Amino acid sequence: MNTPSRLGLILVIGVVVVVLLLIVVQGSDYKPALTGMSSTADTPAVSGTRSTLGVTSTSLPATPIALATDTIARPTSAPTIAPASESTMTAEERKVMEDVKSINAQSEATSPDQCSAILQTQPWCSITDSAKRITRPEWEKLFPRTQFFLVSYTLIGRETRLARHVLVIEQNGQRYKAETFDQLLAVNQLVITEQNRELVAKAFALMTLADYLEQEIDFTDWQAGKWQGHYTYDHYLKAWTKIQGIEFWWWFKFENEQLRVVTRDGVSDYHLGNYSDVPLQTLPLPPLAEYLFAPR
Repeated sequence: MNTPSRLGLILVIGVVVVVLLLIVVQGSDYKPALTGMSSTADTPAVSGTRSTLGVTSTSLPATPIALATDTIARPTSAPTIAPASESTMTAEERKVMEDVKSINAQSEATSPDQCSAILQTQPWCSITDSAKRITRPEWEKLFPRTQFFLVSYTLIGRETRLARHVLVIEQNGQRYKAETFDQLLAVNQLVITEQNRELVAKAFALMTLADYLEQEIDFTDWQAGKWQGHYTYDHYLKAWTKIQGIEFWWWFKFENEQLRVVTRDGVSDYHLGNYSDVPLQTLPLPPLAEYLFAPR
């Protein structure tokens, strides 16, 4: 082969090598674009969440969820009555708690595991948590010899979990409740007069609010008049509860220095004011309640 031909062949080979090198270099530059799922531009920023692969980017705040198998959400502010543990309860408080447990002994448990077994045959299971002696100014004035105990318990169903309370009223070994308020008045030799009528109404109203006694209850209105409903009422009382911010109404009928009828309306206004947010799944709104007392 002559010299010009050799030079031409060398030039052609050189051009081919350069082109191949350019293709290899450019191909490596396009790799990220071809694998776009791992590209930074295509990956969403993760902040404060957990990835679907189970890798934690940042820690999540603990949020209570009211489920049948989870933690009950509690009030956002501290209760005015600290719940008592069994180790701090007095002998009287422990006795009251045991008495409440015995009311439905077949449905009483000491742990969620026991409740699971009970729920196989019963619609509800209860775990009684504590009993605490409490007082209110209205009770102290009217019933200085009467003891009041607030018992806390958890009521568990197959799909629900409720935080509830019951008020135990005791004097001289006898038990009373809102439904036997007239008997409590009688044993304390109390006659209803114009001077103590409002105090009597407030003392009774508090007895119907066991689930709300752990926090503030403010009476906001008291009026005399005449209102026609299921009965003819002559007084009404209004109150606001810190728990759930509920406005309660009670309608009273007094007759011959005695309390004859009380109707507590169903709740229409709630989440009012600076309230403690207890979820309605944990503490449902109470229904209308009616109390009738026979003449003495």
